[in-house]
Amino acid sequence: MAQSMDVFVPDVLPICPGVSEFLVQRETRNAIIKFCQESRVFRRDLDPVSLVANIYEYEIEVPAGTTIVEIETMTYKGTPLDPRTLKEVEDRTTDWREQTGPTRYYIRRPDNLMWLVPVPGSSEVSAVDINVSLKPTRSSVSFDDELYEDYFEPILNLVLSRILRIPGKDWTDKRSANEYLAIYEQELQNARVRGRKAQRGAAPTVKYGGISSSRAKDDYGQRF
Repeated sequence: MAQSMDVFVPDVLPICPGVSEFLVQRETRNAIIKFCQESRVFRRDLDPVSLVANIYEYEIEVPAGTTIVEIETMTYKGTPLDPRTLKEVEDRTTDWREQTGPTRYYIRRPDNLMWLVPVPGSSEVSAVDINVSLKPTRSSVSFDDELYEDYFEPILNLVLSRILRIPGKDWTDKRSANEYLAIYEQELQNARVRGRKAQRGAAPTVKYGGISSSRAKDDYGQRF
């Protein structure tokens, strides 16, 4: 189920008299995107990815109207895959595209694409499971009902903060804007804590961009 971007209009108009519904919708979209980026609480398990022999590039298919904030976990037949950059892989070997074997790493690419390393040597159905944090796209006209029901207050407070700080309007009130922003930031921390608690007991989270530096290096020059 989805909520329209105008859902906060009745809550905003009494505080910002004279504001247009179009502006409320725009700032609602911007606020939800920011909240999702900063909290990473809007997560989904995606459909498993089937592998094709000798193919390393795969599309990560996400729900319509959303895009990826972060790949939270990725597993190959239950084994966690570690993130790598293209530079990290090619610093080790430039011909990795010709090397096949059980996948151990993934490289996140633009446009919801990923590259698997080593290249899968055989075709396998539903071999890779992915959990991602999501956000609405800039062109989205609705957002997931889960965000509305569970995070109504932080999103509304951020919407109000953004609108009240617009200069030169009848409703402009920078002091109140800062107060709403302070409340939002506290609620954001609470949302992050809630999100972490919800993830306890799940597969270990794989953070894109680095692994602990306290262990020995693997074959691709990184620590594992």
